[in-house]
Amino acid sequence: MKILYSLIAVVTSINFVSTQVVTYDIPFNQTTGLQQTTGDICSAPFNIEEAFQVSAGNTWGFTWTSTNFGDATSVEITLGFTVTDGGGSFPTTLNGSASFNVADGAAKSCENSTLLTWNVDPTNYNSGGSNTFLVDFSSANNVSQVDNLPFPNDPFFRVTVDYSPCAQIDTSVSQNQNTLTANASNLSYQWFNCESGSDVQGETGVSFTPAVSGDYGVVITDTSTGCSDTSSCTTVSITSGTDEFEQTNLSVYPNPVQNEIGIDLSEFDGSVNLSIHDLQGKLILSRKVTVKGESPVILDLSKLSQGFYHISATSRYKSASAKFIKD
Repeated sequence: MKILYSLIAVVTSINFVSTQVVTYDIPFNQTTGLQQTTGDICSAPFNIEEAFQVSAGNTWGFTWTSTNFGDATSVEITLGFTVTDGGGSFPTTLNGSASFNVADGAAKSCENSTLLTWNVDPTNYNSGGSNTFLVDFSSANNVSQVDNLPFPNDPFFRVTVDYSPCAQIDTSVSQNQNTLTANASNLSYQWFNCESGSDVQGETGVSFTPAVSGDYGVVITDTSTGCSDTSSCTTVSITSGTDEFEQTNLSVYPNPVQNEIGIDLSEFDGSVNLSIHDLQGKLILSRKVTVKGESPVILDLSKLSQGFYHISATSRYKSASAKFIKD
């Protein structure tokens, strides 16, 4: 039986100046002291959607892991009762310490569910670790039945935790030629490509020097509180920094490429560095070649994954680049 209530789901979010609100959905396999039914224990049709006490009067609850390291200021538990004693107050514990008393549903019914929100004392909440909530139904006369909630994946309980406010994080970034540096120090960093929205793999330091021109930003996290914020995007144009350095377009063929790609280096002479990056800036291939005459350089890309790539050729005084597609 589904809960016959209209419910607005709380969206997990982090507000970078006000209170953080994080929700944890509890599936049946995280519960204790309950068993799952093959349907409503009162009537057909029988669908796997409810759980009930192992026996009248036993203690039951669940365990979950906090993913946030902030200080909890309130803890709320949402659940739906299908069968209750129709009243009563029951003691609870959080991580083995006494918490607030809670009430069961307002009435005993097999046709409707009572949607409840229980307040739990957050004093003993374990931020960033495992938490166990238990409710003592030893004074109950009936075997209570709990409905699953009308949220995605049908959880049986939802825990909503308010954490203490986040301090403002400095998200400004300084640029020195091709190098970007976050001005906030001693925090956690993840640089990303603004065009694709993807993280630049392995770039988790306070400074970042892209290998490919583009727009880049950084997510900065204070791991002691779990607070995060994101910088604005900064444009990086890869240059050598010398007036004599010439940049041109690179001719490659075929494009898209399946196995081998030809690179026209007729404008180059002598030693040339070839490099291929993905659009997140990750280096895929690097090779040094010596150019003599106008014969193209052929690279075997048969093992390269499908996608978009950036190829560049650089010599002492010249640079050329192009984008290509691998089929």
